[in-house]
Amino acid sequence: MLSGRYFFLASMLFVIGCGSSGTPEPAGVVDAEPAVSPPPYHVYVTNEAGGDLTVIAGESHDVFGHDSSR
Repeated sequence: MLSGRYFFLASMLFVIGCGSSGTPEPAGVVDAEPAVSPPPYHVYVTNEAGGDLTVIAGESHDVFGHDSSR
């Protein structure tokens, strides 16, 4: 019977030891770089039959340039 009490006492100490130690410490502040917006992109569209090239601004879908060197 005495060994059962020691087992119970050891089990309770183990459970108490595994418990929470209070509120967690806040994580340190990390100096993160601000999000950088991607550079503007252009869409190049070729007209194989006509031999010209049209450049379109990716953000606004406006014609940025047109080249018909033929």
